[in-house]
Amino acid sequence: MQTVPIVVLAGFETDLAKIQKKKQCFLDNYGVHYLEGDPKGLTIKIDEKYLLERTVDIVRNSKLTNDVFVLGPAWMYQSRINNCTFINHNSTLFSNILTSTSMMKGKPNEGLMGVLTWDLPELTQESFDDYLGKTLDMVLSQNMDLVIQSVDKKKALIGFENEYDKPQFVFKNKEGEKVEYIIGHFYVGRADRVPHSFYEIVDVLYGNRGLSKWDQVKRTYKKLAPVLNKWPLITAIPRIKPYLRGDATADEVFHKIERICIPKKDYRGAGQHYHMETVDTSHFAFDPDTAEEVLKIGAVHTPIEKVLEIPYELILEKSIISNSQLHHPSVHTEEYDFETSRAGAHF
Repeated sequence: MQTVPIVVLAGFETDLAKIQKKKQCFLDNYGVHYLEGDPKGLTIKIDEKYLLERTVDIVRNSKLTNDVFVLGPAWMYQSRINNCTFINHNSTLFSNILTSTSMMKGKPNEGLMGVLTWDLPELTQESFDDYLGKTLDMVLSQNMDLVIQSVDKKKALIGFENEYDKPQFVFKNKEGEKVEYIIGHFYVGRADRVPHSFYEIVDVLYGNRGLSKWDQVKRTYKKLAPVLNKWPLITAIPRIKPYLRGDATADEVFHKIERICIPKKDYRGAGQHYHMETVDTSHFAFDPDTAEEVLKIGAVHTPIEKVLEIPYELILEKSIISNSQLHHPSVHTEEYDFETSRAGAHF
């Protein structure tokens, strides 16, 4: 049975000015209280269990995983979360993803791994095992680089679909119907193959949250034009309208992403690299990003300064961690040559 390591992303924004700006943006545009700068894995509890703790337990108990890593500020988590290895890093989404994937390069099956977010209150053991098993079969049998998850918004977010404008895309499904999809929170891929530019696309799309449609377009072009393959990008521009209208399938969109991301020498042909797998349940779709959503699911939210009993500004300051600013000694293991610390270790 093929098993893989899973990285649970548990980082968060630490720039106070950006946090305040994003909160105000969502309040002004959508009338909701966005949990920017909130380490939700420790501030949200469901049935007396931290949200991050719940996610780690599900990943650890799977027969398809061989190790669990939590990427985030270790000082905050290591006395509260067990049965995992901490990657002591917390920067931008792009930096966090690159840090988690870089540790798997050169590992079995070209760095085959999974990446999961920490804030999925409806995730179950059954749904995690079922999706991971099917996705691993797809990646291995079809020699894929990466399988991205997408979720049918109407089917998966019943009761929450109008909370605010989550990052969403309109694709045609197999029946030719236009369907709203949101990108899911779990992907499986090979760290050795996926280029940095793909993760930059993910980072930009995530950073667009809360902006108007026109501002999203401007920001996306400004951020991505310098880093993507120029000629495929130029040839794709005249054909962008069908995608904006939702007249393309997900596969057609991903064929374009392959061309603008993958270096020519590595390109094997359309559909040979990336695939978007659709799920119709809320298990991988719903993440409580606002105080209103937390209340709606009956969870308990406690401000992080009360959880840790230290001022919020100090929490932010201590949580700015890059590879060159490791705050704790690391445990070196033979299996993983990386800066990590085991849960339960004392420093």
